[in-house]
Amino acid sequence: MVGGRYPQGRGLHCAPGPQRRPRKLFPEHAWLGSSQTRVIKSCLSKRGSKFRPRVGCNGRVSDDRTRLVGDRLVLREFVETDEPAVHSYASDPMVTQFMDWGPNSIEDTRVFLGGVLKQQGAAPHRTAFDLAVVDIESQALIGSAALSVTSVEHRRGEIGYVLHPDFWSKGLATEAARILLRFGFGELQLRRISATCHPDNHASARVLEKAGLVFEGRMRSHMFVRGEWRDSLLYAVVCDDSGCPSSQL
Repeated sequence: MVGGRYPQGRGLHCAPGPQRRPRKLFPEHAWLGSSQTRVIKSCLSKRGSKFRPRVGCNGRVSDDRTRLVGDRLVLREFVETDEPAVHSYASDPMVTQFMDWGPNSIEDTRVFLGGVLKQQGAAPHRTAFDLAVVDIESQALIGSAALSVTSVEHRRGEIGYVLHPDFWSKGLATEAARILLRFGFGELQLRRISATCHPDNHASARVLEKAGLVFEGRMRSHMFVRGEWRDSLLYAVVCDDSGCPSSQL
């Protein structure tokens, strides 16, 4: 699916400041705390001319267990016992063909999970969300989806996803991408969200287009992968003053 390494955690600052309620663009995909299924609201602070997305601000108690609910999928935090399910797709050469990682050894998968579990403890100073993709009908962990805030100051983010091949061609990757967009624009108040994919990964390019991202160009020699340089296709969607395209999804 989408290329790019799993994002690493960055600091998301949460300083005192005026609060406003987030736009309710996506009521059907609430951001729920897993322990009490409580909707965690976000707020936006202004420090000078710099806007900063904020989670759990102004004394709010913020559960660090992110849970995003869609029609057929739940995106939730990883746990240690997810290792076998993660390794079943991360070690598959067909799955990682267009990625800049893998196929994973069991140690690679353990390193990934360790980093993700550490990332979860960064709340409220958290800008990386690597989430397990769970099929609601079967309750199986079928992949992962990630949103990383690449610039807090400029309110930019990047998404990525990967699914087990048994769940390809069912529209689930598109749903996962849309859930990430709704989270990024609705809860994190991002302005621009982008994604990249391998030029030969036509299926993932179609997923990004169906999710509402727009092709912006080909980045030449973008990544050095497995001993050679490769290009990437860049897609993005912007939530500006005229509205958010994802509100129509």
